Amino acid sequence: MSGGGDAASNLLITRLLLYARQALTTPAYIRNYLLTATPPDNCYVPEGSLPAMVVGDLSQAIVATIGINPRGGQSRDNYPPLHEGGAEMAWNDKQRYFQKGRYQYFGRLERVLKKCGVSYGGKYDPEGRYSDRLACSMDLAQWHTNPLWGRIPQEAQAKLLQDGRPFVELILERNPSIKLLLGNGQSVVRNVEQAFSVRLESCGEIEGIRLSMGTVRGVTFIGWSRFLSSQPGLTVAQMEALGERVAHLAGPPFSRAVQPTHTDV
Repeated sequence: MSGGGDAASNLLITRLLLYARQALTTPAYIRNYLLTATPPDNCYVPEGSLPAMVVGDLSQAIVATIGINPRGGQSRDNYPPLHEGGAEMAWNDKQRYFQKGRYQYFGRLERVLKKCGVSYGGKYDPEGRYSDRLACSMDLAQWHTNPLWGRIPQEAQAKLLQDGRPFVELILERNPSIKLLLGNGQSVVRNVEQAFSVRLESCGEIEGIRLSMGTVRGVTFIGWSRFLSSQPGLTVAQMEALGERVAHLAGPPFSRAVQPTHTDV
């Protein structure tokens, strides 16, 4: 056999082994979702997009941060056909996202998580030791849009939120290890109330950020009024004060022994 043939055979074997390993770590309900999910019509979802699903290690997560919809999306063009291993590869890419230790868009949320003794990457506790108390991220709507969310019609937003709710419910049903949901921004708080027909109670304000709390499908939900991920003007002190307040509201095992150093308004 020629050198080129050997290389092709080795590549094929490598891909098959990778696929087998990924298949073992991809839940059947996730694979089924990927194989069947299609975006609602006329909702500004780029052709060939994949749904957002969950970013971070869902199998180990005890906290999930919640956004409205993904700012960027995966494309089917980046993977083999979904029924030939592409679904497993796409899922595993999402699950390994934080292993590189680069949080980027999630950096500010990581500050809040650390105050709860949790991390997207699992390498934090109050003493700086390794911790496996992980968080993941998911969205109420599963599809990336172009233009961005705030620029598409409200009718399209409503259709995408209605389409996404069953997936969020499925994740919570299949992953009882998730004990806390954190809503990033007032839009998330408002849409959680509408989508899940729940009433969230005001929990006061800290550092100019209002908080709300309630229960979503049996899981504690705490949300806040400012969008941390990209809103200008937020200081480190504000984000850390918010994290301390969230930890206090969430209670054990998220509340820390160190008493909050900021005063509630």
